[in-house]
Amino acid sequence: MHSSFVKWVGVCVKKYASLPYKKTIGRYVEERKRKRPVEKAYLLSDILRQQNRDDSFDRLDIIVRLLAIENEMHINQYGWDLYFKMQSERCNEDGEAVKNRIENFRQLIHKMIDYKNIPIVLDSELKLYDGSHRMALAIYNKTSDIKCLVNKSLGETDTYYGNNWFVEHGFNPREIELINNRLLSVLNDNRIRISFLLWPSVSDYFDEIEEIIIEYGFSIARSKNVAFDDDGFGKMIRKVYSVDDVAEWKIEKKIEYLNPIPNKCVRYYLLEITWPHYRTKEINGNLILIEGERLKDDIRKRYMNKVKDYYFDIICHSADNSIQSSYIDSLF
Repeated sequence: MHSSFVKWVGVCVKKYASLPYKKTIGRYVEERKRKRPVEKAYLLSDILRQQNRDDSFDRLDIIVRLLAIENEMHINQYGWDLYFKMQSERCNEDGEAVKNRIENFRQLIHKMIDYKNIPIVLDSELKLYDGSHRMALAIYNKTSDIKCLVNKSLGETDTYYGNNWFVEHGFNPREIELINNRLLSVLNDNRIRISFLLWPSVSDYFDEIEEIIIEYGFSIARSKNVAFDDDGFGKMIRKVYSVDDVAEWKIEKKIEYLNPIPNKCVRYYLLEITWPHYRTKEINGNLILIEGERLKDDIRKRYMNKVKDYYFDIICHSADNSIQSSYIDSLF
């Protein structure tokens, strides 16, 4: 009997012994599907800022690699020195071995095409597992999106290259300053902005709700009140949800419950978040901002009893990610 089949049966028996046979097989297959690696392109800014821990960037090794690239391209004169020092500490290797790493990286820099073709690998929490050199190249080239392989079977990676790592491994204050200054400019070029809307059902509470938004750690890049006539209102809602995968009947139901409100004023926000936390949607692998989900849920719970003839999801809407936000922002 084939060894992989024996192993599979053993897992089923051990994990699902108390379930009926068909459910046993079905649940095992579904679990395998959920853990199957998914290849997808994500915005570089979303994946870059996901690399955070305790509200600080925890992959400064990417920035050191970026500085090395810029040294190779004659933009600075210290990137390779920082890279040599970091790799010596990371890998506990002698100088000759690190020089070989540098030569390999030089070849990757000048090929360039490789970083586009080979996906970086992310763990179940969208933390970088493999591909820091390719990610540095993507940043250098100002690539808008990056090919990723999300492998949920990896669990959560415990890789840490934050400020403390560099302090503990002998980097002096000036070296750490150079790394952090470059990080700040990279983050400035890769902002996370999320579209958020308050529907007319809570127009009396717009200013109150704004305080809640700020409490959740979002900063407001832009906000405006926009009035619609009956026809324009329905069209706007359909456009907003055209980039989502919400069932059409749910969208129409939302319009049905909001249409009787005479003053169809929407407050639109473009919010900024420094350190986002994303999860992936099971059905398509799209990113969902967890902070946006929590904000929506809290606002709904606080105001649902204040809305006449309340129906689910007629209080507010948040874009799931930067891609959706870019489109929704263009509508306002």
